[in-house]
Amino acid sequence: RIMALLVRDKQLGPKVVPIIPDEARTFGMESLFRQLGIYSASGQLYQPEDSDKVMWYKEDKKGQVLQEGINEAGAVSDWIAAATSYATHNIT
Repeated sequence: RIMALLVRDKQLGPKVVPIIPDEARTFGMESLFRQLGIYSASGQLYQPEDSDKVMWYKEDKKGQVLQEGINEAGAVSDWIAAATSYATHNIT
């Protein structure tokens, strides 16, 4: 709930980078997939198996969610990169 409220905020929302290492659907975070999109440099290159569902898997070049799958070290690396980017570009 808190994450959904944060990403809907007009000022803060674009700065929020949800990083999901694994099990997003288990914890009820799949609504972020469609709302924000999962970042993919290539965009959506395939038809998702769950595209006929309400909460389908959406990859997008402008996606805001970083999903690492079963890669906790990758998620930590994403967090460091996002935090460094904010500091480097003086985003407050």
